[in-house]
Amino acid sequence: MAFVYGTIVEVLQYTMGKGRSGDILDALANTTGMICGIFTVILVNAINKTIKRVN
Repeated sequence: MAFVYGTIVEVLQYTMGKGRSGDILDALANTTGMICGIFTVILVNAINKTIKRVN
């Protein structure tokens, strides 16, 4: 969902003009941030499960 949203925003910036410009590198940065966020959530959940098992 985040990937689609980020891509749509970049396409709209490219097509609408008005001082804004769409850039493939911005879309790549959006995607990279999304992937990092997903891995962070997975890591935090795994750590929380481990802590709960130990206690």
